[in-house]
Amino acid sequence: MSKSYSDVEHLQLVAQRIAQSGIDITTDYGDWMTVTFACASLGEEAREAYHTICSQYADYRREECDLKFDNCIRTGRRDVRIASLMKLAKDAGIDVSLPRGRRHHTEEEKAEGHKQYMELMSEKLHEMAEYRFDTWQQRVCIREFGGSKWRPFTDRDLDTLYCNLRCQGVKATQQDMRALINSRNFCQDYDAAHMAGKPSAVES
Repeated sequence: MSKSYSDVEHLQLVAQRIAQSGIDITTDYGDWMTVTFACASLGEEAREAYHTICSQYADYRREECDLKFDNCIRTGRRDVRIASLMKLAKDAGIDVSLPRGRRHHTEEEKAEGHKQYMELMSEKLHEMAEYRFDTWQQRVCIREFGGSKWRPFTDRDLDTLYCNLRCQGVKATQQDMRALINSRNFCQDYDAAHMAGKPSAVES
């Protein structure tokens, strides 16, 4: 494995070759599960490459594959990794080799990759709780789904969300999570003082 290519990039390259060849390596249920567990071992970044591979099957259904992928991320199998998928592809006649030389990312690729990373992190965080920015106290507040009370967002909340993201295969950093959660793109402003009938910070 070249140090210039990540496992996800290797998978994406092989998935493109599979699509170009039109070869289906998922017809057998056992092989499909191998492909699913192998892709799931790389986390959310591998989902679209997984769909590219699965779409060669005549009765491919995206929703069914998504459910299977989600389940494999949660359960996982230590004995099935990307090498297992590469063997299936190679045995089917697919070139699984990497190009020689260093893999250079264009600025557009870097920007798109970062955008997808932030969008995925935002989506997953919003699935876990509700957030708002208290303009009176100048702090982020959080409320669990089903809860009735808002409370200040703490470092423990950040740690909990971080662990949950990692369990879902999202390789986020706490620094990026904190920046996103504190941003206006993520949290809507809420004037708690005004809602409580108190003078706002601007009026005082």
